[in-house]
Amino acid sequence: MNKKIVVIGAGPIGLAVAEFAKATGAEVRIVERSHWRKNFAISLGMKALAEFDGNLSDAVFDATGSAGSMSESLSYVAPTGCLVFVGLTKDSVTLDDSLLHRREVTILASRNSYGQFPRIIRMLEERQIYMRPWITDRMELAQVPTEFKELPSRPTLIKAIVDVEEAEG
Repeated sequence: MNKKIVVIGAGPIGLAVAEFAKATGAEVRIVERSHWRKNFAISLGMKALAEFDGNLSDAVFDATGSAGSMSESLSYVAPTGCLVFVGLTKDSVTLDDSLLHRREVTILASRNSYGQFPRIIRMLEERQIYMRPWITDRMELAQVPTEFKELPSRPTLIKAIVDVEEAEG
């Protein structure tokens, strides 16, 4: 039986979660409000929606870092399912205790790889996961002082790379 997974947020963290879930054979849907990011996920072959479609999932991963989204994500989890917070927020997250108990949901938090880097590197090397299209912006090291600060405001940003080359001399 394939697990049904919903990933909320199609930024780099959400895309990574979706890729790893797909690699396990799960049926993955991404919920992303940004039209550009939703279409970017679709261009990668993912099923992406602008809003939740009402189909409850075995596991829901919230990668937004938005307290409001994280609170709402509980309602996407099927009975006895799991809610995983992979996005970080400094704000308080409010959960509907009645819904939590009625559906018997398990809540987890994930911040680090918990020893998964060797597996992740192997999957990248074997091209089970291909992330090159995620690089949407590039800059030279000399541009960092003037351009780096504005990167988060770019609506088409997924990942930025700073090209560092040795200076000749």
